[in-house]
Amino acid sequence: DALPIYRDDGVFNIALIMFKIHRSANKLTQASEALIQARVYQNTLVARLRNETQDVVEQQRKIAASICFELGETYLKLNQPDKAVTCYNEALKLEETNEKAMLALAKLYLSRGEVDGCEQQCNGLIRVNPSCEDAIMILADISFRRNRLDDAAHHFSQLLDKDPNNFSVMVQYVQLLKRSGKLADAPAVFAKAEASMRPGQKPDPGLLYCKGLHERFTNNSAEALKLFNQGRYPKDGPFGEKCLISMIEIFIL
Repeated sequence: DALPIYRDDGVFNIALIMFKIHRSANKLTQASEALIQARVYQNTLVARLRNETQDVVEQQRKIAASICFELGETYLKLNQPDKAVTCYNEALKLEETNEKAMLALAKLYLSRGEVDGCEQQCNGLIRVNPSCEDAIMILADISFRRNRLDDAAHHFSQLLDKDPNNFSVMVQYVQLLKRSGKLADAPAVFAKAEASMRPGQKPDPGLLYCKGLHERFTNNSAEALKLFNQGRYPKDGPFGEKCLISMIEIFIL
C-alpha cells in the first residue's frame, strides 16, 4: 500500500487507518479529511527534526511526500485538479525525486493542455529515472504533436532499445517514419525484435503487423498482404483485427 503504518504514533496511525477505511468505502471527501489530518501531524514532526541525522529527516520527509501525493490522487478523484496540483507540488518540495508525483503532474498538465509544464515534468522524471516508459511515451507524443519528428523518433527508439518486442510502440514508430520519410530505418527495429526470438519461435502477430505496415507504406502490397494474413491469427489477439482490417483496406483501395 502507498501508505503503510509508519511510526509508533497513535493519532497519526488512526488518521491513516481512517483514510484507508474511507477510501475502501469510496467516501473520498472523508478520506481526504483523514489525510489532511495525517499531513498536519507529519509536517509537525518534520519541523521538529532539525537536530536529527540527515537520514532520519529524509525518511520522514519521504513519508510526508507520500501523504501529499496520496492526497493529490484523492483530490483528482474528487474532480478537484487545482488542489491535486498543489498537493503534487508539495510532495516534490518535500522529496524532489518523487517519481509518482512527477508523473502525476505530467499527466494532469497534459490533460489540461499545459504541454510545457507536462514536458518539464517528464524531462525531470527522465533525469531521475532514464528508463521511465510512461515519461518517454508522453514526450514522444508531445514531440509528435509539435511536429518535432526527429525528437519523437528518438523517444520511440529509446523504448524499443529497452524492449524490442513492444509492438504497440513499434506501430507508432513505423507510422512516424512514414510521416518523416525515413522508412528505411524500420528494418533495423524489426531485426532487433527477430534477434530476441527463441530458435523456431513463430513471429509475433505484432511484429508481422508492423512489417506489413512497412511493406504497405513502401507500395509492396503483395508482401504486405502476405504478412497481414500471417498476423491475423489468433483473431482475438491485439493485432489480429488490425491485420484483417489492413487486408480489407488494401483490397478496397
